[in-house]
Amino acid sequence: MPGFGFKSHGDGWRFTPGPDGKHGTLRLQGVGTMRARGQPRQEGAITSCELMHKRGIWHLSRTLECPVIERQSGPEACGLDWGVETFAMLALPDGTSELIENPRFYRAGKAKEREREHVRDRRKRRSNRRRKASLRCGRLKAKNARRRKDVHHQTSARLVRRFALIATETLEIAKMTRSAKGTLEKPGQNAAQKAGLNREILDPGPAAFLTMLRTKAEAAGSLFMEAPTRKLKPSQKCPACSSVKQKSLAIRTHLCEDCGHTEPRDAASGRVCLNWAMAELSSREPRCAA
Repeated sequence: MPGFGFKSHGDGWRFTPGPDGKHGTLRLQGVGTMRARGQPRQEGAITSCELMHKRGIWHLSRTLECPVIERQSGPEACGLDWGVETFAMLALPDGTSELIENPRFYRAGKAKEREREHVRDRRKRRSNRRRKASLRCGRLKAKNARRRKDVHHQTSARLVRRFALIATETLEIAKMTRSAKGTLEKPGQNAAQKAGLNREILDPGPAAFLTMLRTKAEAAGSLFMEAPTRKLKPSQKCPACSSVKQKSLAIRTHLCEDCGHTEPRDAASGRVCLNWAMAELSSREPRCAA
């Protein structure tokens, strides 16, 4: 990635923040003064900066020396089940559940993305017009990536502020999104449908979200516990009686034939993870001898 940096503030460059630290101006020796947009999450003394050129736009990255703010966790517990239909389902100890809607970034920007790609494909190869059209396509994808990251940050921070225990299942995204094309000797089935499912799985960025949630939970002192999916089978097990029955992805409501327990499938899966985490914590508690 082309760019360059400066080590000490005032040595060949100077950044002047705007009111309340929002936006500002950057002065470079031998270049001049230019406007900059953006605002840091926390103010502090400017120590160094880097200028990077990405997709035809110059970006300024400042390093600030600021006091450490300790992240706080809440007192509650929940079981979290990530999904495709919904971004996540929270199972609470009182038997209720809460839904986090799926933002569906790909569907929201699909029409505009295809329109820009269509304009790019009509341009002559290796021409300046095609290069500019490719930059516009890249900027749109970068905007969607920033929106996705922003949702991850806000959602994970909100969950950590509320919960002291977050239990979920271990996800193997690479195996979940494996292609169904197969080989020439053994061709796969429903490859187009599987490709669409893979796109929906990868669109909300589950691996990046869970990594961010784990990092913030550890910083706040919360417990982030991942249940062994193959051993526990959260999506197939009843949270009330622990009976296991295989269900296809089309079945969205858990209905236990043994005990009659009924709730949304994602909520039931999150509750199984929560029950597992509570049992694990109980087994770790020291017991006093009689």
